Parts: sequence; C-alpha cells; structure tokens
Amino acid sequence: MFQTNGATKWRIWNDGSDNTLQIRDEVNSANVMTWEAGGDVGIGTAAPSRKLHVSGSGATIAVKAEATDGNQSSLDLKNSEGEFRIINDGGSLYVYDQTDTAE
Repeated sequence: MFQTNGATKWRIWNDGSDNTLQIRDEVNSANVMTWEAGGDVGIGTAAPSRKLHVSGSGATIAVKAEATDGNQSSLDLKNSEGEFRIINDGGSLYVYDQTDTAE
C-alpha cells in the first residue's frame, strides 16, 4: 500500500480469488493495471483478453509508440501466416509486408 497522510492512495494486490496482480487507485476505486498469470496485461481493465488490452472511455483511447530522438516508430503485426510492419518515418506512414523478401 502507498499512503499519503495516513490515507491509502494506491495498492498493489492480488485479491486471492484468481491469478492476477493489480495496481489499484484507491481514491477512484479502480484497478488501473492488471497482470494475469497467462501473460495478458490490462490497462484500464481488470479482465484483459489480449497480451496487451487497453480500455477506457471519454476522449480517444490511444496506444503510443514514440521515438523521441527523431528515429522511426513502428508497430509489428505477426502471425504464422505473415508479418507486417507499420512505420512512421519523417512524417510519412509506410506499411511493409515483412514476409515478402522481394524488393
């Protein structure tokens, strides 16, 4: 538990009924991050259904990959049938088929 002036603000816990580890915002009574025993991680959800599951409401919900040094940022998508890379480089967006080795 993390306290300020004797009041609990944050808690890292496992409630004992499942195989999760959670960070809880006690001020807003909300679990803000969850790790499940199978490897799924949730931000804004207590029940992640993917390796990384981001959930929220209100303004646009976004996941950010930021290169602060001017290099490209990318997102790799891969399964047993293929692999793609989405790249932001110099303000331009590129999509590469990583499984296609022909130039």
